Amino acid sequence: MIWTGAGQILRQVIQVGSQLVLARLLAPDVFGFLGMALVFVGIGQLLSTCFWLNLSVGVVLTIVVLAAAPLVGAFYGRTDLTPLVAVLSLNLLLSALQTVPTGLLYRDMRFADIARAQVLGTLGAAAVAISMASTGFGVWALVAQPLFGTSIMLFVMWRATGWLPKLEFCYGEARPLMRFSLALLGTNLVGYGHRNVDGLLIGRFLGAGPLGVYSMAIQIMLFPLQQVSSVIVRVLFPMLAQVQDDVPRLRSAYLKAVATIVFITFPLMGGLFVLADDFVRVVFGPSWAEM
Repeated sequence: MIWTGAGQILRQVIQVGSQLVLARLLAPDVFGFLGMALVFVGIGQLLSTCFWLNLSVGVVLTIVVLAAAPLVGAFYGRTDLTPLVAVLSLNLLLSALQTVPTGLLYRDMRFADIARAQVLGTLGAAAVAISMASTGFGVWALVAQPLFGTSIMLFVMWRATGWLPKLEFCYGEARPLMRFSLALLGTNLVGYGHRNVDGLLIGRFLGAGPLGVYSMAIQIMLFPLQQVSSVIVRVLFPMLAQVQDDVPRLRSAYLKAVATIVFITFPLMGGLFVLADDFVRVVFGPSWAEM
């Protein structure tokens, strides 16, 4: 918990700081423009199994998103959206390569290595995005941010695990993974649609400016819940897997985790509710007043 929590806090300080700097450098419609592309690219990031299967899926999804990039631009009526979607699709391939080393580190509860990779990736991505935004690259600064971040995390995690894939593929071992992953994929697709249909409709009918304001507001609103719960859940899942046969201990750990999340997040959400107007004016500036 200490390693995961410390890494999460440091990552969020960097992410929030860089986001605030970028919000001062870039207009809301730039964030909305990127949000239009991310709605479609994000669908492809829900798949994962073992390395070669996941890599194959990543390659296929990258090609599909590349081919669909003109259709995404046509959907929003913005032909300049096509190159953004095409470049962002490369992150699907990077994420596919990262799945197995990340899973190995979580399985072995090597949270220090995970935190190190995530902090370095976040720091490098923030530095690249801010430098590009300040030199006039506009929305491409936001496109480069996840690509550089994922690349750095991938490199650090591969170095930490020391694991290399073998040139073999066993369908018998992949079948149970595929059955479980398909069920999980269905759940995640429903959840993804529920979380993103609002942004899809706003971008389609109201445009990039309102979508940028709305997306930033949603990020700030969800920040306390997501950042607190993600720290606990990352540690909780591998721990519960180890005590899955001890039902009383399993039940107790789960209830304690939920209680901790509620105890921390409810005051944060309440404070954000009370201070919303002043918070936006002081932190983001007048161009974000609608938020």
